[in-house]
Amino acid sequence: MPLYLRGAVEWRNQDRWRDYPLEYPIGALDPVAMTLHESVHFALNASDAVAADEWVLISSVPKGIGRTRLGPTQRVYVVTVAHQLHCLRRIHIALLNREDPLANSGHIHHCLNYLRQTLLCEAADTLERGDFMERDYELERISDTLLCRDWDRVFEILDGKYDEWITWREAWN
Repeated sequence: MPLYLRGAVEWRNQDRWRDYPLEYPIGALDPVAMTLHESVHFALNASDAVAADEWVLISSVPKGIGRTRLGPTQRVYVVTVAHQLHCLRRIHIALLNREDPLANSGHIHHCLNYLRQTLLCEAADTLERGDFMERDYELERISDTLLCRDWDRVFEILDGKYDEWITWREAWN
């Protein structure tokens, strides 16, 4: 077992951390195909109201902005994909408005590092055709198709878990 993995296993085996799961307990996700393509969506244009709404949507899906609760004490966790989407949104805000207090350099530095590390953790081994540096994205708008995990299912489950937590909170608060 590699040293970094052995360290993680030893850390997780300490009694006080036994109830911290490594992954959200939803089981295997079905594969879905996603074709990469250049899109008019999610533009970097501060005056585009449609693009602004699309970027806001990233911050509102799933319910509870990716926070979920597990166990009898409703311990809070954040699902990695929601943190990734949050970081994309913060970087977008920083590109459009350098004065935004929530898109400060420390936050953006964290987000870029977080995205880099989580992308490496889930490194896709799909092969892309050709040289992406020589591609004309205005003319060649459709690209390769990737095999992904069904993130819609993750969001459905998180939304349901959020609704359960609201019911629990109302009963216990």
